[in-house]
Amino acid sequence: MPGVLRLNENDNQGMRYVLSGYLARRAKFVELEEFMEQGPYANDCAAPWCYTRALVWFLKEGDSPRSREMLKRAFQTNKFVPDYLVKGFRSKKYPDCLTIGGEDEAQYYAHEMSAVWRRCKGSLDWLISNHQKPV
Repeated sequence: MPGVLRLNENDNQGMRYVLSGYLARRAKFVELEEFMEQGPYANDCAAPWCYTRALVWFLKEGDSPRSREMLKRAFQTNKFVPDYLVKGFRSKKYPDCLTIGGEDEAQYYAHEMSAVWRRCKGSLDWLISNHQKPV
C-alpha cells in the first residue's frame, strides 16, 4: 500500500481513487486488481471505484457473470456514468464537491477514465450492451 494510504487508512482524502486512476491510465491492471481486491477498500461502493473495478474484471474475464455482477453494482452507484463515458467529458474546472450518484460525479469519473475505457478493446461496447438490460 502506498505511503499516504498507510498513514491514512481511512482515506478520507480519496487518494485510493487517484491511485486507481493512475494505475489504470498506465495500464497496470494486475497491480490495480491487487490494490482493489485485496486492500482495505475492497468493499468500497463509490461509483469511481465500482466502475473501475468492473473494467478490471472485464479485462480479466471478458463478459463473464463476475464482470457483469461488478458492472451491475456500478450501475446502481451512478446511473449517469455510462452516458458520460460513451460521450466523453472534458472540463477545465472540477466541481468543488461531488454528489454521490450525481451527474457531477459521473462527469468527474468520465473526465478521469474515459480514455482508459476507450483504450480497452470492447469495454465500451460491453458497457453499452449491459446498460440496456434491466438492473
